[in-house]
Amino acid sequence: MFSVPKKNIRKAVDRNQIKRLLRESYRLNKVNIQNLEFNYFIMFLYLSDKPSDFKEINEVVKKLLDNFSRKLKA
Repeated sequence: MFSVPKKNIRKAVDRNQIKRLLRESYRLNKVNIQNLEFNYFIMFLYLSDKPSDFKEINEVVKKLLDNFSRKLKA
């Protein structure tokens, strides 16, 4: 689940683009958590007050999923 608060990003167009970028980044990096023993519900909440590009978002999502996977396997 992906959420971009209206309080932080006022324009719906910008919020929707950020959500599309988050979904694409998750799709590309979900292989890191697919081999876990249990299923988990993950929610991404975008808290920045300015839009980011795909490269920045992808790096953060990859790092988050790697850390999540590593902590659950330990």
